[in-house]
Amino acid sequence: VIQRRDDFGEPRENFNRDWADYKNGFGDPGKEFWLGNENIYMLTNNEDYSLRVELEDFEGNKRYAQYSHFKIHSEQDYYKLEIDGYEGTAGDALNDPWYGSNNSPFSTYNRDNDRSSLNCASMLKGGWWWKSCGRGLNGLYLHDPQDLTARQGIVWFRWRGWDYTLKKATMMIKPRGPQAAAQQQQQQQQQQQQQQQQGGGSTTT
Repeated sequence: VIQRRDDFGEPRENFNRDWADYKNGFGDPGKEFWLGNENIYMLTNNEDYSLRVELEDFEGNKRYAQYSHFKIHSEQDYYKLEIDGYEGTAGDALNDPWYGSNNSPFSTYNRDNDRSSLNCASMLKGGWWWKSCGRGLNGLYLHDPQDLTARQGIVWFRWRGWDYTLKKATMMIKPRGPQAAAQQQQQQQQQQQQQQQQGGGSTTT
């Protein structure tokens, strides 16, 4: 588990933290916490990992999003997110072309690395792989799912929309193993060959 959001009572864990806190990690691993970008980077660059995101709303409905490939880059690259291979029931929010997070650097209120003219992390109250101020899972914890500040909450817009904050969110990663990594490499090679063949075919007269 690299992240958990849930109602563990007061005082609540503060996720509106600076770059150093998100780098090193914070919170209680048995409650709400963030593992730390440096820790996640070290794990996902030593072995091929998958990501599973489990979500629950205030009505008890549950959804999940799973990605067969998950890694983040080094601090020099602002812990940029790299994901692929979605399946699930929650919708592919992380790969949305406009508001997703794939290939986006991490941002906090004191390190604004997003593409927007706004400071998304400051405006939406949490560090995340912001692209253009979409929504993320590290915002405020709110008891009212449709609070006026719900957009600053725990939001997975592909499921409950932009204005609904979730009750629970958990991000989990696991190693895929050498066989899965080899299969992914083979798929990438096949895709490259297909692209080359298509490119070659288009130039034939």
